[in-house]
Amino acid sequence: MSSAPRRGSGHLVSAVVCAVAGAAACNAILGINDVPIPVVEGPEAGAPSDDGGDSSATTSTGPDAASDSGVQGAEASSVCTPADLQGDTHNCGTCGHDCLGGACQVGSCLPVALVGGDSGVAPFRLAQDDSFLYWTDTYATVYRTSKTTGETAPLYDQAAVPVGIAVDDASVYWADSKGIWSTPKTSFSENATLVANVISGGHDLAIDDVGIYWSEEGPAIYAAHKYGNGETGSALWEGDADTSQVASDGLRVYFTADDGLLHAVALGDGGAVVTGTANAAGSNGLALYSGSVYWSVSASSPSGGSVWGASTAALSATDVASDQPYPYGVASDGVTLFWSNVPYNGGDGAKILSCGLGSCTPTVLATGMSGPFAVVVDDVAVYWTDNQSPNGRLWRLAK
Repeated sequence: MSSAPRRGSGHLVSAVVCAVAGAAACNAILGINDVPIPVVEGPEAGAPSDDGGDSSATTSTGPDAASDSGVQGAEASSVCTPADLQGDTHNCGTCGHDCLGGACQVGSCLPVALVGGDSGVAPFRLAQDDSFLYWTDTYATVYRTSKTTGETAPLYDQAAVPVGIAVDDASVYWADSKGIWSTPKTSFSENATLVANVISGGHDLAIDDVGIYWSEEGPAIYAAHKYGNGETGSALWEGDADTSQVASDGLRVYFTADDGLLHAVALGDGGAVVTGTANAAGSNGLALYSGSVYWSVSASSPSGGSVWGASTAALSATDVASDQPYPYGVASDGVTLFWSNVPYNGGDGAKILSCGLGSCTPTVLATGMSGPFAVVVDDVAVYWTDNQSPNGRLWRLAK
């Protein structure tokens, strides 16, 4: 396998996930607990079950999810003892450290599924604001999930294989095989606004205050007005590498590509630079945070992948985490780097990992998933999608 899934076709995404995960990984969730949520059909979803638990969860190695899995930032127990730190979900590892619904095992919080594996979804790309996660299901739907309760509802359910997604204060934007679209991010809508037309199918996208930028099936990055209506996008960059994920800080548009490099194009003058080391396996995941950019480079061998970083001012690349099986999604909070590893050629390498930005010693945060892809992080937790189809999940892990 030469690169991670990155093209806008639902059957391709599902096929690649099954190919890389293998049957064993698809059927085993190790050290991870499912929390059921209501069926996510129609414009609204009900509240989670009262107990938040799942007696039929497939895990056989971890304890059941905590009963207050829908409560974020629950108060710590009135008395905290050293014994509590090993298994108390409200005082896990240190007094007052709440697992936000996950179990506490030997002083470490375990993940909890905000969207459980019985929901019939395949979460792929992921965006966030302070209160919600927004994600594309590779079937046809754009969803919103509460970070605290897991309450999930569709925002639009007629998308044509939605892939990339982004949000601002008012709207959610996504790329699919027919165009670049937007809809209000607060409620279900039967109609979406076609912001811009695409040529070969939208793949990933990014927004800033005035523009929207996206990749398609081919060697180009396109741009249009953020509040456009059926615009024809203009080529911001054209080259000899098929483009993948896209990000923007309002000054430049950054993107990964199948040449393994990070590309950056200045808005205004269009000047382009590249950084990193060329790799035929391609670069994939991409994240911006406070003057830094991070990206993942795929593997051509079981340990040939890596995660890179650079300041947006100097764009001098540093190999932050090497010897990774197949890194994909990337996120940072300015202190810690988080990333997903997709199983390489059906192996068991699916993991969520982290390391400190000052000195990176990778730590495994979660294992046993089938297709962990997109990753985002906020002040209290890290979240990621698991694209196992049709039993995908959306995970939360307390930091």
